[in-house]
Amino acid sequence: MCLSLGAEAFVDFKTCPDVAAEVKRITGGGAHGVVVTGGTASAYESAPQFLRKGGVQVCVGPPQVRRTFAASQGSPRLTFD
Repeated sequence: MCLSLGAEAFVDFKTCPDVAAEVKRITGGGAHGVVVTGGTASAYESAPQFLRKGGVQVCVGPPQVRRTFAASQGSPRLTFD
């Protein structure tokens, strides 16, 4: 559906063995931005691996439990209360 609406590519996380590697291949190094809308901790833990260096993660609907996540290796940690 997203391709018919103008997306240039689609990665199916159910069938792709390494989604992060595929995103980096398609984008030439990682996404400039990732919008995380899932309210689960795993969504926020996995999102930084899709970003290129200097990429931006937008958090919409953070998890309802106190969690701390690293935005990327060596970067400040993000805490949701």
